[in-house]
Amino acid sequence: MSKDQQVSYEELRVGSLDLASTWDEVAYRCGDATSPTSRCALEAGALPATIENRQAMTRAIAHDAAMYVTAATQQMRALAHLLGPEIILTGWPVTRAVAEHCGRAAWLLGTDAEPMGRVARYYMEWIASISFARSDAKSMGKTAEARELSDERDAVLVKFREVISDAELFVGKAPTGDWTVGGESYAALAKAVSNFGRDALNGKGLYDGLSSFSHPSLYRLRQQTRTTELDDRTHHGFTAQPENVQWQFAVASGSVYRAAHHVVAYLGLDETPLEVWADRQPALLGWSQAGG
Repeated sequence: MSKDQQVSYEELRVGSLDLASTWDEVAYRCGDATSPTSRCALEAGALPATIENRQAMTRAIAHDAAMYVTAATQQMRALAHLLGPEIILTGWPVTRAVAEHCGRAAWLLGTDAEPMGRVARYYMEWIASISFARSDAKSMGKTAEARELSDERDAVLVKFREVISDAELFVGKAPTGDWTVGGESYAALAKAVSNFGRDALNGKGLYDGLSSFSHPSLYRLRQQTRTTELDDRTHHGFTAQPENVQWQFAVASGSVYRAAHHVVAYLGLDETPLEVWADRQPALLGWSQAGG
């Protein structure tokens, strides 16, 4: 977001909460009957007849993407409520979480996937999600829970092989871009966010930029510190730069807006509510590098 587009913190708060409410309105329509002209319906018809209930398959993919967008709007609401002294430092990880969830939705519904490729992404996403939960349980010593999650992952893999017979589990402790099934490579967190930032927000390095400010870094902390001389002491206090706060809100709002469009386009829903919001909040749809 350029400096000549600066808006007040109250405008940022109102605009982001407005978008969250707009998504609630759109998400309600996700339960409507599938439009026969939608990509969701057309892709279902293009899937092999060997897949049982093809319409349910593509609807399930849309549902998971919509769930990611809904989670992102909840995080965006949290970001809005942080405006004030608490926004210092804490806005970075929340903004990053918004972008991460939207990046997953975009990967699931991206137009670069063929119908069977989208099914592969759907199963890979489920298996990866269960695998991460399994690793967490295992590392915390929750052996029984880890075993249950292993069984659940294996059950999903069996279903995966029913639609793509040569589907194999990823190699190693966690899925990476080397995990390929049916010609589709798994998009790990960093890649999905970076691709989403490039394609949807017209910028490079989104994941790296947010990670740089979210992870412990003396350099980044000093960037956000104001130094004041007080008698025989030097006082160091964290301070939020207005342009950085605006950048966070532009990234969060732009991510939700564009991820929501993926869901709307896939289900053939009316995009009017999103466009009405965009007309009201044009400053929240632009972004540039943090600090500028």
